[in-house]
Amino acid sequence: MFICRLRLASLLILAFGLMLFSKITYAQSDVMMQGFYWNVPSGWYQTVQSKASELQTAGFTAIWLPPPSKGASGSVSMGYDVFDQYDIGNYYQEGTTATLFGTEQDLLNVVSAYHTLGIQVYADIVMNQMDGGAQEWNPYTNSYTYTKFVYPHHTFEKNYEDFHPNDIHPDNNPPYHNAQFGPDLCQAVPDVSNGFKTWGDWLTTTVGYDGYRLDDCVGIEPGFIASWLSYGSMSGKWAVGEFWDGNRNNVENWINQENREASAFDFPLFFMLNTMCNSNNGSFDMTQLDHAGLAGIDPYKAVTFAENHDTDRSDPIITNKMMAYAYILFSEGRPCVFWKDYYNYGLKPGIDNLIWIREHLDGGATSVLYKASNLYIAQRNGNGNPGCVLALNDNTSSWLGAWVQVQWPNTDMHDYTGQAADKWSDGNGWVQLWAPPNGYAIYAPAGMGKSASKDSVNIQNKILPQNFDLLQNYPNPFNPSTQIVYELPKDSYVTLKVYNSLGQEIKVLVNGMESAGEHSVTFNDSNLPSGLYIYQIQAGKFQKTRKMVLLK
Repeated sequence: MFICRLRLASLLILAFGLMLFSKITYAQSDVMMQGFYWNVPSGWYQTVQSKASELQTAGFTAIWLPPPSKGASGSVSMGYDVFDQYDIGNYYQEGTTATLFGTEQDLLNVVSAYHTLGIQVYADIVMNQMDGGAQEWNPYTNSYTYTKFVYPHHTFEKNYEDFHPNDIHPDNNPPYHNAQFGPDLCQAVPDVSNGFKTWGDWLTTTVGYDGYRLDDCVGIEPGFIASWLSYGSMSGKWAVGEFWDGNRNNVENWINQENREASAFDFPLFFMLNTMCNSNNGSFDMTQLDHAGLAGIDPYKAVTFAENHDTDRSDPIITNKMMAYAYILFSEGRPCVFWKDYYNYGLKPGIDNLIWIREHLDGGATSVLYKASNLYIAQRNGNGNPGCVLALNDNTSSWLGAWVQVQWPNTDMHDYTGQAADKWSDGNGWVQLWAPPNGYAIYAPAGMGKSASKDSVNIQNKILPQNFDLLQNYPNPFNPSTQIVYELPKDSYVTLKVYNSLGQEIKVLVNGMESAGEHSVTFNDSNLPSGLYIYQIQAGKFQKTRKMVLLK
């Protein structure tokens, strides 16, 4: 009897341990898609739904959707200016019933479509700020503030006592009590804390979300995040936090402070990959890639990425972006692909090839086989898959190679990106592996399946937009210089000019033939006065104008 009880107790302990482990792990081949970008077209849920089968075929296992709640800017809101948490496209408020993305039914339809194909769906959760409230007298600020929120459903309504400053936190001090993007919510107020937990439980059960992306975690008390993720139907769900910090120790400290309930986006690695790709002159030190970023010290809690909706607008990777995708889709951590890279910038063939490699060859622990200023070579041991080796080269003009010792002796080593010739390893596993300039190769034993198509090889070195576009300059306002980015789907004769507010031509920035791709030009004129300026592009029949402000 004692032995039976002991065995039963052991099984219960094992089962409990597996339940705990299931919250922090996932299949090694998992790849998630960020399913939106800034200023997507109206009715976006239907667009995302139309791509479900295609993404499932490519190997995506999860998709992150934009914030579901009605924003203060109504039908054009991206959802980060939250007005009413419970309005997910089902109340007529802020001039519209539908959100920019669609109605509540559209949301339910897209979630159902992805669930049918076995793809998880994550909600973007915004709990730091509000916007669009009515004006009321606020005794804590001794002024009128826009902090009165009243809804037709009369649920989770708010007033000035629910925002900073208040009786509980009578300050506006960063990082947790200062207003960054609108009136700053105080999660220490019981009505706010309980309101968010009740809403999160309702949202999860109503829509059927499988997990969460948590917005602006730098501005929210970590303890509240831990308690929110442990409440009701949120408990046990996967989550990732946006803790925007380039120091991986700070990101790791945040993970521990929120009780490791959530993973974190690997901003330290992103900033490093951004520098590597945009250097475009071979000056980046590739030895820094050795166990880089959060993924290098805590891979099960790292969500790696090469771009997102914010970095795409402010500090994007302009050149050689497939090098960044090669690194994150090869490496440990859970990679996230940006929709615009996949569909708008023409990187789909190359990314599809890398996802196939991750699913069929990649996995397990990482060993760095070689590192030098221009060449990085690392091996994943497989962990149930065959394993593979990444060679990454940032030399701008030359193939680079090195002798390395791999785990497969006397083996024909094949490059599954379709770039490099096969190489034979000797009886001790020594083989010379190569990578193309500003590119990559991924080797594994020959005969493991398909290699890359010609399209996925050609895409390594060139970002190919699908449409002409002129992007908003950054920074804006600026002083004295700003960057202007434009996109060409094909080689075109381009003129890019700057005008003052009277329509007088100030400067010609571009006037000539330009190759297909994304281009960036700097506008810098310290002699101009402050004011509004206009810049205009002409590329074939395409013409577009934008405004910018010089503020001295």
